[in-house]
Amino acid sequence: MHNFIKPPKALHKACGLLAFALLSIPLTANAAFVTWTINNVTFSGGGTASGSFAYDASTNTFSSIAVTTTAGSGWASGASYAYADATSNSAVLKFNSTSPISIGTTTQLYIDLWYGMTDAGGSIQNGNVAERVCASSDCTVPGSSPNPRFGTTANTLDNISSSTAPVPLPAAAWLLLSGLGGLGFIGRRRKAG
Repeated sequence: MHNFIKPPKALHKACGLLAFALLSIPLTANAAFVTWTINNVTFSGGGTASGSFAYDASTNTFSSIAVTTTAGSGWASGASYAYADATSNSAVLKFNSTSPISIGTTTQLYIDLWYGMTDAGGSIQNGNVAERVCASSDCTVPGSSPNPRFGTTANTLDNISSSTAPVPLPAAAWLLLSGLGGLGFIGRRRKAG
């Protein structure tokens, strides 16, 4: 027969309270990023911009960028954007068609927001909108006319909106809960025996 050291009753009580507290916490939490959608951005010479991207305001990080533009007057074709420029932030979106920037080939979509995006999401209107071919390695210099093309002044982008989806907590939470339950079971078994 083995001799076990019996844990004090206070330890049993503390484990039980901790397990109860953990069980009362919802096992989903909001993701750190928010998915934002761009709709109905119109350029003065025709053409539109639309798509979505994810943004984490706490780290100023962009991901899952999938924005496209369509052709218009002076623009034979649209472009696809999948890269955030290093200078993008919560209030100024700069998406590049390639990374790294290739002078004369890479295009950049620029959207100036009325106020910065937050992790709370919401709906934001735009100020300036432009699309340009990069004529410098940092894309601060646009190429020759008709570059850049600008968004129409009539377009207020209350069409930048967001949605968040709950993300399950990792499996470690379930492991912790099952471990605490096991401790409680062992404690009760010893008490009965």
